[in-house]
Parts: sequence; C-alpha cells; structure tokens
Amino acid sequence: MQILVAIGALALVFGVLSFIVFFMQKYKGGRIANTPFHKTGDVASKGDEVAGDKGALSTEGKVVFSEDDLLEAPVQGGKCLYYKLTVTASWKSGDNSKSVVVHEEKKGVVFGLDDGSGVCQIDPQKGGDFDPLDKFNKTKSRGLISTIKGGGLEFGENGFMVHPGGRVKGHIVPDSAKYEVKEEALRPQDNFYVNGKYADGMIGSPSWASLYVSGKSREETLSSTMATANKAKMVGMIGSGGGVVMLIIGLIFGGGGKKDTDTKATTDSKPAMEAKADEKAPAKAAPATKSAPATKSAPAKSAPAKTAPAAKSAPAEKPAAGGAKRPGAGGGAGGGGGKRGGKAKRR
Repeated sequence: MQILVAIGALALVFGVLSFIVFFMQKYKGGRIANTPFHKTGDVASKGDEVAGDKGALSTEGKVVFSEDDLLEAPVQGGKCLYYKLTVTASWKSGDNSKSVVVHEEKKGVVFGLDDGSGVCQIDPQKGGDFDPLDKFNKTKSRGLISTIKGGGLEFGENGFMVHPGGRVKGHIVPDSAKYEVKEEALRPQDNFYVNGKYADGMIGSPSWASLYVSGKSREETLSSTMATANKAKMVGMIGSGGGVVMLIIGLIFGGGGKKDTDTKATTDSKPAMEAKADEKAPAKAAPATKSAPATKSAPAKSAPAKTAPAAKSAPAEKPAAGGAKRPGAGGGAGGGGGKRGGKAKRR
C-alpha cells in the first residue's frame, strides 16, 4: 500500500502542475483574445489611439529587417533578432552544493512588421515569450588532464569559450567546477504575431506581462493556446482526482493492514506467552515432584529395617523366658511355668 500512496502523491503533484499550466495558458489565450488587434499601418500611425488599456496592442505581418542590423548568436552562431545567454558554474563544497551565474547577457534589435498597410516597429530587447526559439543547453567540466594543462571549455558551433576558476560575485570557483551554458535565439521568420505594449512609437515589453512574439498567425496562436489549456485541464483533473483516490485507498488499507498486523502480533504473542508460562511451570514443579517420592520412600525403606530385628528377636527370647531372670510380665509367666514343672516332678 505504500507504493499506492507514493503513486497517488506523484499523480497529485502532476495534476497540480497541469492545473498551473492550464491557468497560464488560459490567461495567455484571454490576453490574445482581449488585446486590441490592428493592422501594422494603424499601429504605426495611430498607435496611442488604437491601443487598449495600459497601451496593450497586437498586430501581425511580414518581418522586415536589415541584414547589417542582425545579431550573431554567441554559442550557436547564425543571425538572430534576439538572444539570451547564461553561463552557470556549480560545484561541491564539502556536503554542500554551490552555484553562481558567471555570465549573463541578452541583446535584441528593433525590427519591423508589415501586413501591406505600412511598417510598424517591434522592440524585443527586454526579452519576452518568444516562439519559436532556437535553444542550446549543455554542461561541461574539465577532466584531470585538462585541469593540469589548463585552457578553457568550448561550447557550441561558434566556439564559445568558458575559462574555469577564478572569483565570481564573492565566490571562489574551483577549476573542477561544472559549467552549464544556455542560449536562446529568436531567428528571423517570414511572419510574426506580436502582442505587447505600445510606447515610444513601437510595441515592446509590457510592465505587467512579457512581450509575446509567435511565428504563427493570431488565429493559429489563439487556437493552439486554448487547445493546450484544455489538454492541461484534462490532465490536471485526471491526475488530481486519481491521485486523491489512490492516496485515500492507500492510507485506508495501509492503516488497516497495520492494525491487522498489530492484532496478529498480539494474538501470536499470547501462545508464546502461554508457552513460556508452561515452560516455567514444570521448572518450578519439578523439584516438588522429585522430593515427594523421596520423602515417602524413606519411611517405607526404614520401617522394615526397624521391625525386622524386632520380629526375629521375639522368638529368640522365648526359650529364655522360662528362666527367673526375665523381669516384668515375662518373669511372671516364667514363674508359672516353674510351678508346673515342680508339680510334674512330684507325680
């Protein structure tokens, strides 16, 4: 039953996480549906007028950019409109695990969108929720030989180098530390759907949410988001419901099994206690049983020993009873015998 409880707990956690995804996707879908959507020309010429509350505004169109303005991804290489790079060092210090961000940077370039009505500007420099993203994630550490020889760790096709060791943000990073390099790059696409805040003549990152950039159209993005939300909701309901049921069953039967075990242990212990009592009883009674025959047999053996000489000595003394020397009753009898003898002689 402990396995059932563990599975139920995992299912419940998975269900809760699915509900979190559901609420996030639900919020995202509501944001897409409720944010004012206008043509790129109207955004460029009437931005403040067509924007919603807090400057919320969305549009879509063909991506417009200059090759000379594009960035190069430091790790993966290639041209991009935006990238974010994070380098993290981690190591063991005794029983403790430590980590520190060695390097972090993000850069973006302003690009345009045009649906044929005019070009509006998009600013991704503060980052946001971008789809699709070209992602890189890899961890490396020095081996023994490379630690002795020195040198750096190389990541990605662009030959990004990390030099282990040194002091970073108050931490002394050992040469044997592991380094994790993450990079996210937004590559140019044919078309983008953008949802953000209109300010300073362009759409950028809102203060209450992130800038959303998608390679799909508005309708495709909304449909995909709601489909993901519905799936997450279903998984959350199944996971949470099933997890609760398994937990209850496991706890009920697990507790009952424990009681049955305790009862069985108590029941099994009674015969053991009785057996111990039976073992102790003969041990105490044994001396009494042995001593009783000894006490009875002692008189039985000694009685014949005392009476046997008495029975044999009585006949042995009768011939001497006729003599005058026997005192008491025996002497009287002997006297009578003597008189009878005297009478016989006279005859």
